[in-house]
Amino acid sequence: LLIEDPLRVDAILFLFCTHGSSRAMCNQREFTIESNSLMVIPPRTIIDASTNTRSHDESSFEGWVLMLDQSYMAECNLNLKKLMQVMMTIMEQGIIHLSDEEAGRLTGTLTVLQQHIRAFSNSEFGDEVIRSMVEATTYLCLDLFMEHIATEKGRKSHTTARAEEYFRNFIQALSEHYLERQSVTWYADRLCISSRYLTTIVRRVSGLSVTDWMNR
Repeated sequence: LLIEDPLRVDAILFLFCTHGSSRAMCNQREFTIESNSLMVIPPRTIIDASTNTRSHDESSFEGWVLMLDQSYMAECNLNLKKLMQVMMTIMEQGIIHLSDEEAGRLTGTLTVLQQHIRAFSNSEFGDEVIRSMVEATTYLCLDLFMEHIATEKGRKSHTTARAEEYFRNFIQALSEHYLERQSVTWYADRLCISSRYLTTIVRRVSGLSVTDWMNR
């Protein structure tokens, strides 16, 4: 990532590493992406790769980057409401490590997308063909994240799973009503729990407060 100064990205960014490793700060959190890792960076994220380090040498990091700004997403036939809900669910995890089969499937999809961009950029229905491939690639990346999150949840205790269910329902309600700037108590009432309990489980599950999530 050749970024000399921190910047805010007003786009969804998928970063898939196929070789080597790299490190960057996203919203004051450090992430390391390595071979077969898929990272998602949601809109309005502050990225700081000025202290980035790479493995072995400067040419060792290889991968794919898919960046969708908001104007292009508006042109695509994406379910933006569901997309927002999924993004808010996965944004705290940020990065997953793919199996060889999953990495191969994603590489194949990205390769086809690249081929379509080159082949159809000047054709009659080129924009439509490319947008369809971008939509499919976006949904594949998000689906991989959701599969990994579901697998991880299957390993956790019932108590933890219950807390995460409340957290997931809070995120869903927040994604639908965040523009209304409702209070913590309002969200707790929707979940039929106390505001104190909501604050506790959100902090336990995500490491962030309810107010942090509302501000994000």
